[in-house]
Amino acid sequence: MRYIMEYLSGYPSAYLYNASELDMDLPLINRNSNSPYMIYKTHGYPDGRGDLFLRELVNMPGASCGDEGAHTFAFILLLRNPLELEGRENTDIKDVWKQWFGCNPAPPMGTIVPSTEWQHSHIFHSNMRFFTYFKGEKKIFYYEDMVETPDIYVQEVAQFLGIEDMSKVKNFMLDYTMHKQTCMNIYVKQQPGQSKTNGNEGVVHSLRYTAGERNAFWQKVAEEFPAYGDIVKKYSK
Repeated sequence: MRYIMEYLSGYPSAYLYNASELDMDLPLINRNSNSPYMIYKTHGYPDGRGDLFLRELVNMPGASCGDEGAHTFAFILLLRNPLELEGRENTDIKDVWKQWFGCNPAPPMGTIVPSTEWQHSHIFHSNMRFFTYFKGEKKIFYYEDMVETPDIYVQEVAQFLGIEDMSKVKNFMLDYTMHKQTCMNIYVKQQPGQSKTNGNEGVVHSLRYTAGERNAFWQKVAEEFPAYGDIVKKYSK
C-alpha cells in the first residue's frame, strides 16, 4: 500500500517522530527538502508511539470536518485477515481468543480468563476505535484485495487520494510485476523472514487453524463486535 501511494502521489512517507532512531522502513521514494510527506506511518514505532500518533491525529486541527467540510488529514486503515497475522506468528488458537476476547475457546467454550492474562486492547481493536472516531475522509482497504485484484485496488487507491491523472495508474499496472518485485525487495531487506509468500497469496497462515476453529472465531467476533460486520463478512466466507 505505501509503495502504491508513494508512486501515485510522488510524495514520500515519514515517521511522525524522530526517524533517526529507527534505521529501517525508510520512504520508498527519495525525500528532498521540498517534498511534502504523503503518509505518516502508525506502525513500526517503538514504545507504542504509533498509538500515540493516532491519538494525536484524531484530535489534530483539520482531522474533523468543520463547517466548510474542509480537513487536512485522511485516514486509510489497511486490514488483513487477523487469523493470517496470528497464524504467521504461530499463535495458538487459545492465545488468539485470550487476546481478542479475554476467554478460552474450549473446553468449555467461553471460559473466562482473568483479565491480567489477556491484552485488553488488541491492536486490531485500537485501530478500529481510532478509525471510527476519526471524522475526516477515511476508508478501509484490504490486503487480500491488493493481492487478488491489484488493478481494481490501485484504481480505488488513486480515487481515494484524489489523483486525476489516471495515466499513472495505467503505467503502474503496465509495470506491475516490476513494481511488485521492487516493493518485495525493499520489504525483505527491511524485515527479513517476515514474508512467507512474496505477496502472492492472501490465504496461507490462517490454514494452520482448523475450519471449526476459524468459524468459531468469526462467530465470536460477530457476537462481541457488531460494528465489525463488514469485516466478518469479508473473512468468514
